[in-house]
Amino acid sequence: MFCLSCVEALVFSDPDFHEDDPNFLSRSERYDQAVRKSAQMVLKLREYGIADPEEIYYYKSMVRGNQQEPFGLHVVMFIPSLRRLCDPQQAKKWLPLAESFQVLGTYAQTEMGHGQSWIENDL
Repeated sequence: MFCLSCVEALVFSDPDFHEDDPNFLSRSERYDQAVRKSAQMVLKLREYGIADPEEIYYYKSMVRGNQQEPFGLHVVMFIPSLRRLCDPQQAKKWLPLAESFQVLGTYAQTEMGHGQSWIENDL
């Protein structure tokens, strides 16, 4: 287990996370930077063996600063949805892919009374 100040030191001393201030980047450059940082963050968590949920949260918050993580929905909604909704055969196939970031997922929802379901129900 790492102490929180040790986790902080890992991030601040890591040249992979020394980035340009996103306030001075274009939208496309901010997106590229955020995806690059998120991918590096996943690799570094594995490299350092950080597995404790509190340490992961702290590490991510140090890397992100006040920026959003592009893989947030994948981790917070997609993987838990797979865990809850897959049958055992589906889970065996898809969970390892999602947890290793070989497959990325997100979440989308339409408002009730809008979109395809509204059209089908209205016909």
